[in-house]
Amino acid sequence: MQRVYLVPHDPRWAEAFAREAAAVKDALGGALSEIHHIGSTAISGICAKPIIDLLGATKALALLDANVARLEALGYEAMGEFGIAGRRYFRKTDSAGERTHQIHVFETSSPQIARHLAFRDFLRAHPDCAREYDALKQRLAAANPNDISRYTDGKDEFIREVDAQAAVWVAMRPTFRVHGLDHVQLAMPAGQEDRAREFYVGILGLTEIPKPANLARRGGAWFAGGTLRVHLGVEADFRPARKAHPAFLVEHLAAMIQHLQQKGVAVITDEPLEGYRRVYVADPFGNRLELLEPAVS
Repeated sequence: MQRVYLVPHDPRWAEAFAREAAAVKDALGGALSEIHHIGSTAISGICAKPIIDLLGATKALALLDANVARLEALGYEAMGEFGIAGRRYFRKTDSAGERTHQIHVFETSSPQIARHLAFRDFLRAHPDCAREYDALKQRLAAANPNDISRYTDGKDEFIREVDAQAAVWVAMRPTFRVHGLDHVQLAMPAGQEDRAREFYVGILGLTEIPKPANLARRGGAWFAGGTLRVHLGVEADFRPARKAHPAFLVEHLAAMIQHLQQKGVAVITDEPLEGYRRVYVADPFGNRLELLEPAVS
């Protein structure tokens, strides 16, 4: 009988999901159209079994079924519907036999996808309700430490109630959403574009991108690297941003630190941030920049 083992929320679970989601998407290719982090590990502030739940969407289950071997190569066991019609369930365990990941896949038209996401998003947006769920889970775990079925059944009524509230909440939400970052805007003094190029291109390795003609006459310079966009605009009464700052994700941070120091750029360490390695530098104008890399455990 599977034991019930709850631990406090770990902020590294988000990164663990991102790594696993990337591996799963790479393995399945076009067989999977979406993948989401669900379950209690996706909700900050509540305890959870340390198992990463992934919710996938596919255009057709037959397309997924034809690629099961690719998930098995990642260590997953295919369990079929496993009690939920229209689902494909996969689970992964570690060398000690402990469950670490599980994948639930439905066709894109399935209402189960919207239900799971609504439940997650509702608890994220309503901390009081999330705390109530947390307390319920802890009571059930204490009462049923070796009976996962009784633990799961004990949550059913609460989940049904939240599902109903979440469905209404989702229906009333605005249709707009903030979904990403287009660019970071920093200020610089007038006439210093060449110094900006020396640092952002010559040292950080970004690429200069042309400013639109109607903005170019204002001065400044724009740079890009991967999905990152940095816009430097001229400010007449320039003052460097020493507190508010952008944080740039970096690959091979140690190598970058060595490179920066060789170029005479001061590298500053600060309080550690769990799950990351990070340092700070200043651009030629004194603007604070954070450079960080996810820590690999």
